[in-house]
Amino acid sequence: MGKRSNTDKTMHNLMKWADRPEWRDQRADVFDAHLDPVCDLIGIDQEELTLELEEHGYGGMLFGILFEDFISYRFPPDEINIIDDYLKRRGWRESVPGRRYLQQLRDSVLSLYEVVDVSPGRH
Repeated sequence: MGKRSNTDKTMHNLMKWADRPEWRDQRADVFDAHLDPVCDLIGIDQEELTLELEEHGYGGMLFGILFEDFISYRFPPDEINIIDDYLKRRGWRESVPGRRYLQQLRDSVLSLYEVVDVSPGRH
């Protein structure tokens, strides 16, 4: 296996942190908020939806989108955020670029863009 980048290591550590009992319910709430309306609309459960997306090669993309939204979310009533919690308790383990990357992710906003025109070789 090749050498992992600072951000890969940092994200791996944060994903392990997200598995801690104090974050499981919040993570599930964010994932459910995205998936439940879709499942209700098309009449399948989350497991079926996930399997269908994985079968077509979109499982990793789905997890990435949901996880990035989760790590930027601030939970009431104290506006607590998993990245703030992680950096406060384990940030010393991360490289400076890794900590900066997490801080940028924490302050990001999930957005969807539509490509309306492409100029090959230009942009």
